[in-house]
Amino acid sequence: MRSRYVSGLPRRIPRAGGTPGGTSAQTFALVAFRADHLSCSVMESRPVRVVLVDDHEMVLEGLKAMLARFAGRVRVVGQAGSAEEAQPVVTALAPDVVLCDVRLRGSSGLDLCRKLTEHDPACRVLLLSVYDDEQYLFQALRAGASGYLLKRVTGEELVRSLEQVHAGETVVDATMAARVATHASSSLACPTGPSRAGW
Repeated sequence: MRSRYVSGLPRRIPRAGGTPGGTSAQTFALVAFRADHLSCSVMESRPVRVVLVDDHEMVLEGLKAMLARFAGRVRVVGQAGSAEEAQPVVTALAPDVVLCDVRLRGSSGLDLCRKLTEHDPACRVLLLSVYDDEQYLFQALRAGASGYLLKRVTGEELVRSLEQVHAGETVVDATMAARVATHASSSLACPTGPSRAGW
């Protein structure tokens, strides 16, 4: 089965310049960088320690049940139902990866991601979302996220993504990455200077 995510992307997108939701050919190019190459990194033998953050108990329980099938590769060490709850939990447990929903009740997973990575630049946050929108992807990467996956992801894909994020890589849903690459190609192909007809 063809994987629905890509890895090997740059660890961080600079926050400086542009508006929070803005895009540019350079941003497209950075996000699309190496999007056609799947990583074959060797993962550590111990399970990846994960903290789950979602404001729906049903989603939390579903994620725990899904990840429990991969007990040798990943272990849920904590959970939180809000951004406010998540910060002390993450600080106390120091997980390898924080798996967080983009939308949280009364707050935002993007804001939580930004706070966690500003407090600890080594903190790795993988965002899950139902929003198949490049703007959310760009905002997530600018906030310091190590990845952006859609909630249609399979258990095996999610676990592999957690392993790769723990290894220092960035993972992005493959369908979104392909669209970004297409937009980047179109943007880079368009001339930015005045046309000869206007000279």
